[in-house]
Parts: sequence; C-alpha cells; structure tokens
Amino acid sequence: MSFYLFSDGIIDQIGGIKGFPFGKTNFKKVISDNQNLSFKEQKNNIIKSYNEYKGNNDPMDDITIIGFSIN
Repeated sequence: MSFYLFSDGIIDQIGGIKGFPFGKTNFKKVISDNQNLSFKEQKNNIIKSYNEYKGNNDPMDDITIIGFSIN
C-alpha cells in the first residue's frame, strides 16, 4: 500500500495546449500509471510528466511530493 502527500504546486501548474492547470486528475493518472514501478522510477516519471505539461511556462510555485509504502 502506497501513500502520497503533495503540495498544490504540481496541480496548480499552468501548461498543456490550452494553458490549464495540471490538476488532480492528471496527477492521479501519473501515479496510477506508475504504481508498479520503484519510487525512483515513479519520481522520474512524475518529473517528466510535469516538465512536458509545463512546457515553456515558468514554474508557478514550489513542489513537494512525498511517497511512501507500508508493507
């Protein structure tokens, strides 16, 4: 079982074709699509997805994401 704590910086980031925020739905999809990977791979894929969505837009806020699992 894995848990994630995150600040609003990632979901509020403007980007994409229409200039909308990244949003909770996109963030949940990235987490869901990568849930079977190691946390290191998940981290890399979250950063990649964020950067691709952000494009040339400046970061709007700081981003904090904490992931942990309980076995």
